[in-house]
Formats: sequence, structure tokens, C-alpha cells
Amino acid sequence: MNMAAAELGSHSRMYWVGHSVLLLLLALVIGWDIVVDSGEPDRTATRLLLSETDIAAGLLESGVSSVEELFAAVEQAVGEAPRSELEGYLNLLVQSRQDVVSISVSGDFVRTDSAPVQNSPGATVFTRGRSAQVPYDISIVLAPEFWARRLAPVIMAEKDTRVAVVAANGRSVLPAGGSGLAFSSLLAAAARDPQLNGKAQLQLFFHEGAEYNLALRKVIAPLLKGGPLAVGLFSARTSISFGHHPLSLVLALAWLVVAVASTLVLAKELRARGSVEASAQKMRHESSTRENFINVVMENASVMVAYWDMAQRCRYANSMYRSWFGKTVEQITGQYARDILGEALYALCGPLIEATLRGEPQTFEQERPRKDGSKGYVFSRYIPDWEEGVIRGFFVIASDVTELKETQLQLEKRVDDLYAMATTDALTGLNNRRNLLEKVQFEMDLSQRLDMQISFMMLDIDHFKRINDTFGHDGGDAVLRRLGLLLRQTLRTVDHSGRLGGEEFGVLLTGSGPEEAYVVAERLRKEVMELAVEHGGETMRFTISIGLVSLASATGNSVEVMMKKADTALYQAKNSGRNRVCVAEYGGEE
Repeated sequence: MNMAAAELGSHSRMYWVGHSVLLLLLALVIGWDIVVDSGEPDRTATRLLLSETDIAAGLLESGVSSVEELFAAVEQAVGEAPRSELEGYLNLLVQSRQDVVSISVSGDFVRTDSAPVQNSPGATVFTRGRSAQVPYDISIVLAPEFWARRLAPVIMAEKDTRVAVVAANGRSVLPAGGSGLAFSSLLAAAARDPQLNGKAQLQLFFHEGAEYNLALRKVIAPLLKGGPLAVGLFSARTSISFGHHPLSLVLALAWLVVAVASTLVLAKELRARGSVEASAQKMRHESSTRENFINVVMENASVMVAYWDMAQRCRYANSMYRSWFGKTVEQITGQYARDILGEALYALCGPLIEATLRGEPQTFEQERPRKDGSKGYVFSRYIPDWEEGVIRGFFVIASDVTELKETQLQLEKRVDDLYAMATTDALTGLNNRRNLLEKVQFEMDLSQRLDMQISFMMLDIDHFKRINDTFGHDGGDAVLRRLGLLLRQTLRTVDHSGRLGGEEFGVLLTGSGPEEAYVVAERLRKEVMELAVEHGGETMRFTISIGLVSLASATGNSVEVMMKKADTALYQAKNSGRNRVCVAEYGGEE
């Protein structure tokens, strides 16, 4: 029995020792797992904070791009629109942009002053100063809510994280809410730091005994008054405490103490693990909520957003991007850029994509076909996706600027039409009197510098009143139009012709001396004799008389003297029987 008891005691001791060792090992395994897991929430929160900072910076860059597009529209209007319509066009631009308070343009030729609005609290001012190429100043004032609306996805997604944006000069563009931490100086320094570019960077910030994670990202805003921007997101650091148990054999029954302690520690660690799991579950839920919110915002954004990997395969495209190409999520995700864009469009975009994947951001405007076959205009930005110094792919942010482009083209056409009305004779399509004389003056100045000769012809339709009396003014107009067409078809592109008034025309022959000019005048006179103008079922024929003068560059003649000599020669041709060429006497200024 003693042996059985001894054997039983031995087994019991072995059992409890083994049990205690197993419990201890299990406790150590659980403790180590908790130690590892205890830092996971903080690391997850840090990654989310950095990701949200990059998203916020991207939203700010999108806002800066929209302002640059607005500058381009204003510069286009100032450079090409009539001054009388400029103020109305600028007001229309302000009214069409929700967050634009005012647009001011000042220069030697135009001024619209919005200085009182620029001093409003919280307003953001973008300016572009005059230069040798751009002789005016442009100032665009944005409402204080401009940045808040841009950053709404980030601000609304995280309740415990606060967002602030500070310019390089220390001005708070978007102040942080809540506890009012005084870290504006850090953001201002970040905006001035030339090394702070690319992805967000993490710093630790201590305030009133608490430790905070602070993520900084610099946003280039070249036209912003006050310098570049720095966006910062900060939140309290996550800390998880875990239990620690001493392993000391202080009693004779060490194995029982270890077993009990292991059991207690196990229960405690299980409770702590449950708390950690609940905290992680909550964080995953909040992360999922934020991702869902961002997805909703991106799917309903008014810009096209997509992401392509290094193999040029689409990994994400929002609703507006898919709608432009008429694709579903399944039809566009995982597809190559060449297949989505088509061969013709890829031939234009392929080199830009390759440059982007080399780390060179691209900004450009293109005319592109829509899914319905119509044409539209897109302003696009290709942004490399850098991660730890390696490019993983690139982002595409594009805006449909079709309406703006069509407005620009309409303005350009209107300017061209106004220029044509101001310089062209409406009946004949030739230069009008003022435009012709300006070109004659220019060619005379050029001939003096280059030591060249020029010749000027003044021609008049013979018996034009008789044509009007016989065939009516419509017949006379038909004769004038036919003569204008003949001049455009006969003369060289370097020569200039125009209608001086009534039935009188002027022609400047550049680089032509008396002999060459006389040959041209005779050929023109003979071609007019051969013309037959059909009008009202009748055939009209007519002749012209020409007065010709040739001037050397050294004579110093003026336009008035040259025209007077040509007019005198024309008078001689009329008095000599018409339908002939008379050459004015060569000489200097009278």
C-alpha cells in the first residue's frame, strides 16, 4: 500500500507539475500574444492616420488644381474678351463657383477691385502677379468654407481625429477643432520645409501631459498668398496595458501556487484579450465605416478618379470615370489601359503614363470621345504613387471641362469675328481702308530697313456709275465682289490689296521695282477686260484704270505722298481714255 500510495503520490505530483508547467507555458504564450497584439491598435491607428493625411492632401491638391483651372479661365478671358464684357464674364465665373467670393484683375488696361472682400476673416487668397508676358495682376478670393468642404470626407469620417491646415506664413486656413492644441507652428514649419514632400510623415506631439500622433503632409500651392500649405491630422495614442505575473517559488507547495497563479493569470489574460479583441473589432468597424464613407464620396464625386498599377492595369475607377467610358466595375477592374483607352487614345496617353511611372507627374488637357460618340474635353493629372521610394502605380484625377472649353472656343471665335469685322471689307472680302494703310505703312518701314523697293497701285473701275445706273446697285456690288475675288486669286500672298472706298482699290506690291510692278498692273488690267460677270440673266463687262508708283527705300516717302502720287497717275489714266496703266514720276518726298 505504501508503495501504491507512493506511486499514486508520484503520479499526482507529476500530474500537477505537468499541469502547472502546461498552464505556465500557456500563460506565457498568451502573454506574449497579448504583448504583440497590444501594439497593433496603435499601429493600425497610425496607418489610418497617415492614410487619411494622404487622402486629405490629395483633396487639397484637387482644390488647388481647380483654382489653377480658374486662373487659366480668367487669363483666357482677360487676354481675349472685349474689355466691355470682361467684368460681366468675371461675375459669371464667381456666380458659377460656390466657394469663390471674388475675382480681381488689375493692370494698365483693366481693373476690378475686390480688396474689401480679401480682408474678410478666414478668406483664402490666390494671386498671380504681372510679368513681362502677363501685364496684369489676378487675385481670387475663396470663402472660408472652401477647404472645409474639400476635406469633408476626412473631417466627417473620424470623430476623434482632428484636422488642421496651416500656410507657410503661419496663417491657419482650416483651424483644428476640439481641444485647440497649439501646433500651428509645427504645421507652418512643415509648409516651409523643402524636405517634406511625398507621403505623410508621423511625429509625436506632447500636450498637457498627453501623447499624440501627428501626421504631416505638405501640399504645394504656388499661387496661394502665404505660401505652401501643410495639412495635419492628430489623435491621442492608443495604449493597452497587460498584466504581468511574477514567477517565484516562495512556498513549499510551489507547484500549487504556480498552478493557481497560472490559472488566475490565464483568466485575466483571457479577459484582457477579449478587451483587445473588442477594441480591435471596434477599430475595424470604424475603419470600415470610414472606407465606406470615402467610397460613397468618391462614387458621387464630380471628378473622375482612377488608380492603375505598374502593369497599367486598372485597380479602381469611380462612377464618373466608368461612366465616361461606358464600363461597369467588372468590365474595367483588372483591364489594361490600352484596352480601355483604345489604340488611338493610348497612342496619346501612353507616353504620359510611362513618364508618370518614371516619377514625373503629368498635367494636360485632351479632346476625348465619350461612350455615345460625342466629343468632350478632359483636364487630367497623372500622379505617381510613391511608397518607400518605389513607385507602385499612379493615380488619375480628371475633370470634364467640356463646357469651359466650348465657352473658350466661342470666345475665340467671337474675337476672330470681331477682328474680321474691324479689318475686312464686308462686300469684297479684302482689307478695309484702315487695315490696308496700316499694312502699307509697315511694309514701307520694313523696306527702309532692308533697303528694298515697293510699288503701290491705285485702281478704279471705269464708268462705275453707268454700271449702277444700268444694272442697279446689286449689279455694281456683283462687279465689286468679282474684282475683289480676282485680286485675291491673282496677287501673291506677300502682297496686300484692299478697298479704299466706293469703286477704288489699292494694291501694295512688296519687293517690286517699276518694271515688275508695271508687268503685274498690265496683266491685272487685261484679266479684268476678259471678265464676264453674270447678273440677273445679263452679262456685265468692265475695265479698270490704274495709277502706279514705285518708291525706293532711301527716298523717305510717307504713305500720304505715295498715295498722292498714285492718285495723280490714276487721274492721268482716266483723262487719257481709261483702261490703261499710268506710272507716276519716280522721286523723293514732295
